[in-house]
Amino acid sequence: MPFSWKKGKGLASAGAPAQTQKLQTLPAGKVTLVQKEGKTYYVFPDAVNNQAYVGSPTQYQAYKQLRLANKLANEDLEAAEMNQDASMNWGAWRGWGEAGWIALR
Repeated sequence: MPFSWKKGKGLASAGAPAQTQKLQTLPAGKVTLVQKEGKTYYVFPDAVNNQAYVGSPTQYQAYKQLRLANKLANEDLEAAEMNQDASMNWGAWRGWGEAGWIALR
């Protein structure tokens, strides 16, 4: 779920067949900008559950900032894991630079 609203907020169920059909046309796994009655909405379809998550521009910006923060946190974690690997004295292992896999004896 891309937006984190209180339960029931920002959730639109497709009840009529025309709504279900429209929901099916939205790209899966992507947020779509929708203009309706002069207002801007961001819609994330959940066709499997016959519903969509709907947010305002402010909510969408908050969502993007959250995703960026999570991405940066994940990149920091990956960097820390790589640094940990570098400190594990891999040079003590035989076979570096040789062709193919070797069995350690």
